[in-house]
Amino acid sequence: MKSVKESLLNRRSIRRYEREAVTDEQMQLIYEAIRNTPTSYNGQQFSVIDVTDQAVKEQIYALTNQKQIKTCSHFLLFMIDYHKIRLISEAKNIDMPDFEHTADGLIVGSLTQRWP
Repeated sequence: MKSVKESLLNRRSIRRYEREAVTDEQMQLIYEAIRNTPTSYNGQQFSVIDVTDQAVKEQIYALTNQKQIKTCSHFLLFMIDYHKIRLISEAKNIDMPDFEHTADGLIVGSLTQRWP
């Protein structure tokens, strides 16, 4: 496994993926890394959808024109998600600021989507 330094300094953009299967064990490691990704305010302001259905990936490709989406085995779609935080705060009877309607909240949610 690569060291953190090696991963940070040797990053590259992938233009084409081989159609190799990703094992369940590999996906579990990726999901664990996502769950443990630090976020501003520790808000976890995102949800992730794992798209493996080829027809859905083709539809996303049609919207984005990103060819890599068609050839990857798993397309992880990161989305800003303040709704789940609001549900948790309501369930625990905790006041939550109107974070998603502030410039800071939108920027934090958007920048969180850069993983990895």
